[in-house]
Amino acid sequence: MILFGSIIVAQVVLGLSAYAYVTRFELWKYAAYGGLFLLANQCGRTEAHRLLTILATFGFVVALCALLQYLTGRGEIYWKWPGLSSSFGPYFDHNHYAGLMEMLTPIPLVIALMEGSRRHAQLLWMVPAILMAATIFVCGSR
Repeated sequence: MILFGSIIVAQVVLGLSAYAYVTRFELWKYAAYGGLFLLANQCGRTEAHRLLTILATFGFVVALCALLQYLTGRGEIYWKWPGLSSSFGPYFDHNHYAGLMEMLTPIPLVIALMEGSRRHAQLLWMVPAILMAATIFVCGSR
């Protein structure tokens, strides 16, 4: 990770990038990723479990609202703002929704399969994982 970041920094400093604006933008993005990595690395087991629980709950609520919104068929985002033909859930582009769910779906699976999880807790965490995975296919993203 440090080597990859140093390559980007070298491109920005030495002016070797073909498109300097995008390189600087990506540098800031990777700096944010690095900060998030360090923050997650410093979390203890209970704090990490709490963060995973929050992210899994967020994904479940968004997936549930997106599915209800899809089933009502009115084509609006959260039943208030007019959407486009390719909108799904809170996103105007169904591909963006699928990307979010693809990142969040493994989290309840990890919680369910963590060592020391009880059987009923595993089954409870499988419900959000299945719902989130199902909405990836329902949204129609490639």
